[in-house]
Amino acid sequence: MEEDDWFTIELRDVRREPLFLEQIAALGITSERLEEALAGLDYALSKQPEVFPKVPFTSFSRALLHIEGLPPLRVFFVYDALPVKLISVEFAE
Repeated sequence: MEEDDWFTIELRDVRREPLFLEQIAALGITSERLEEALAGLDYALSKQPEVFPKVPFTSFSRALLHIEGLPPLRVFFVYDALPVKLISVEFAE
């Protein structure tokens, strides 16, 4: 993909799976800060999920999400030609 193509590619649908939603709720992060960070991640994943590293020996990819004042969040997801599915989230150590 040419560097300029990044601006014109079609957006994929980003879906938050039930386990992801349960884990997000359990983290206890204020919703405004979390939603702002997730909105940025959603956009990046909708454009180019393939730039994020694969987790070895799994079908998952991983993204680190940084929210000021908190440890990074590790977000696991899968994708194909159309949807990106956020599967799981945890604090990174």
